[in-house]
Amino acid sequence: MTDFDRFQRPDYDDGGSLATMIVLSVVAFIFLAIGVFIGWLVYAPQANALPAPCADYRAECAAVMSEGW
Repeated sequence: MTDFDRFQRPDYDDGGSLATMIVLSVVAFIFLAIGVFIGWLVYAPQANALPAPCADYRAECAAVMSEGW
C-alpha cells in the first residue's frame, strides 16, 4: 500500500441512503395510516353505541340538569 492509497477520498454517498430512508418513511407512513383506519373502523362504532345502563344514566342526568339541580 502506497501513501497515495492511504489518502484517497472515501466513496461518496450517491444518494442511495437518502432514497432508502425516504422509501422506508413512506412505507411506514402507509402502514400507520392503514392501522389508524382499521382502528377507526373497529372502535368508532363502539363509541357511539352506549350500553343500556349508560344510556339510562345519561337520560336521567339530562332530566336532572333540565330541572335546574
